[in-house]
Amino acid sequence: MMNAIEVHDLTKVYSVKTRKKNARWFSAFQSETHHVTAVKEINFSIPEKAIVGLIGPNGAGKSTVIKMLCGILHPTSGSIKVLNYIPHAQRQRLNKNISTIFGQKPQLWYHLPPTETFEVMKHLYQIDLKTFTDNYQYLREMLDIGAFEDKPVRKLSLGQRIRCEIVASLLHDPKLVLMDEPTIGLDLVTKIAIRQIVKKINQEKNTTFVITSHDINDIEKMCEQLIVINSGTIVFNGDINTLKENYATHKYIHIITDDRDTLVNSLPTIPIEQKSTNEFVIRLDKQDHLDTVVTQLMQLDEKAVFTVHESNLEDIIHKIYVSNGE
Repeated sequence: MMNAIEVHDLTKVYSVKTRKKNARWFSAFQSETHHVTAVKEINFSIPEKAIVGLIGPNGAGKSTVIKMLCGILHPTSGSIKVLNYIPHAQRQRLNKNISTIFGQKPQLWYHLPPTETFEVMKHLYQIDLKTFTDNYQYLREMLDIGAFEDKPVRKLSLGQRIRCEIVASLLHDPKLVLMDEPTIGLDLVTKIAIRQIVKKINQEKNTTFVITSHDINDIEKMCEQLIVINSGTIVFNGDINTLKENYATHKYIHIITDDRDTLVNSLPTIPIEQKSTNEFVIRLDKQDHLDTVVTQLMQLDEKAVFTVHESNLEDIIHKIYVSNGE
């Protein structure tokens, strides 16, 4: 399979001017230049038809990477190819094959209905009539926008706007879509719908998606590959199952029982945390004997109900951020 994105030793250094310290009044306009490294020698590739999450804490370098992928920013050093184009050198040609969806930066015209923006996109990307009609009908039905597509954008709910944003962004059949916080501020029902739509378009259109989000549920539900960036460097690059295997160091047993004494007596050497009157949690290292504990709990018969699970992805990601200096 070909790669949609290839990045090698990519570095971006910003020059930041600040006023000189202890400058006299006549030196008020003199400044010092400092260099800030936002991204440092990162390497990754993203295969065609993949859905990949790019995550990290605020200030980690995610936005800088996305802007270099789009061609908005020039890299200081290293190489970058997107769909076999060099983004900053071939931006116009690249833009015909990619699309961006930014949850906080709408492209719909605020006082006009979304259909007007769709027409603008048709001319902007020089989409022929048949392709435009086919794509519009396909997306219109999938995103269920028929009931509100003719209303001014200012009268639409946030969820309705995002649905129309997605339609506008996909009319020209982009091979790659960059999504930045696509579900920010949305209710759960709309979030789930957006996740399903992304996966369906990926499967039916073979579209590659790169998604940045602070909502780890979005990432876990949509993405196959995960790139974690912190302080300008990549600290993890792989599939989510591998991430869990490498970083999920504990298992948790949640127990519901009204008989606390029997529970404690059945596991005399195991620390048990009481969460409420009848709710308890046991935290086990991976090397601990889970089977032994489960066997003891099963002997309680109907006196206790329990479930076993590993650390959730959000906890694992937080652990990575902290261990790498968030």
